[in-house]
Amino acid sequence: MRLIPSNIIKGLVFIFIIGLFSCLSVFEEQQNTVNLLPSDTELYTWKMIKSESFNNQQSITMLVPSFYQHYNVMELVTGKYESINDPAIYLTVTIAKTSNADDAYGLFTRERALLNDTFEINTVAAYSKNKSIAYSDNAVVIVQTNDIDFINTQKTTIGIILDKVRLNQQFPHAMNPVTNLIKESSIVIYNEGIPELPDIKRIVVGNKTIDSSEISCFYKKYFSSIDAGNSFNLLIKNDSSLMIIESSKVKIAFKKYGNSYCYVAHSNEWIFGCKDIKDYATGKKVIAVIYRELVAQ
Repeated sequence: MRLIPSNIIKGLVFIFIIGLFSCLSVFEEQQNTVNLLPSDTELYTWKMIKSESFNNQQSITMLVPSFYQHYNVMELVTGKYESINDPAIYLTVTIAKTSNADDAYGLFTRERALLNDTFEINTVAAYSKNKSIAYSDNAVVIVQTNDIDFINTQKTTIGIILDKVRLNQQFPHAMNPVTNLIKESSIVIYNEGIPELPDIKRIVVGNKTIDSSEISCFYKKYFSSIDAGNSFNLLIKNDSSLMIIESSKVKIAFKKYGNSYCYVAHSNEWIFGCKDIKDYATGKKVIAVIYRELVAQ
């Protein structure tokens, strides 16, 4: 009988151990996401009746709004609870895990924009009567309930989950250039582009107060002025409805969209502008205000 050399045996053992740890890592990651759901002991007046985890893109797409497809959602975990005192009172928790913190924050802003009657907003959470959302690292948490004590229920549930999320990045990079330019609570990040300008991906939209009016403004910062200029020129080339009205220090174009106008401009490494504008003078004025702020940064 021919003996197998010891170095080959050691190599096979090493490969087996590496493979075993890889499987365990995948299992642990999936389990960790499910474990973010509050347990019955953590929500002592509730009992979990069902929990599910989805990491198949087709299954995820069927369960969420269409805009989720633009934010790299890798896993979706859902938990359903009912009150131990009244089964008619429910609590549902949805956790969407994305590939990175920027996408998670973008998804959070999209969900936040859909809330009605919001009674509290902070950097990582927004609460309304029957639905609240929160963001931390690469996770977005959505809590819904018909509980009479909805404020306490939602805050307690979100607090339990956020305490479990391993925080690697507190604030996404997409936010850094614009936090002092527009109201943080109004910010929405459209990864797929806004309807007025679908060619500009990962664009940040938010409200500014100019002359006592709320104006919807948008920003996209590129790595260089060349990148921004190329993107602006391509935008003009692809959208024949855009009309250039100025091309000096600031290149400006506008288009009619529905019953209002959208103004878009390029200067240095920025593409910026405003939308839902009713008249020509207002659009030009807003562009001038934004430009002065960008130059001053």
